[in-house]
Amino acid sequence: MAVKFNHSHSVGAHYNKGDVATFEPEVEKDLIERKIADKHTSAKAADKPAA
Repeated sequence: MAVKFNHSHSVGAHYNKGDVATFEPEVEKDLIERKIADKHTSAKAADKPAA
């Protein structure tokens, strides 16, 4: 899973609003719970059929 940032934030590096990044699941969960970022699914991933 990836996350899309709602506002600027630093997580080892600086991310701006709208940036998309992938982290360890625990970090992504924390960012989402604190409303710093939202879950993000790329268009390419959404177009792929389930295995």
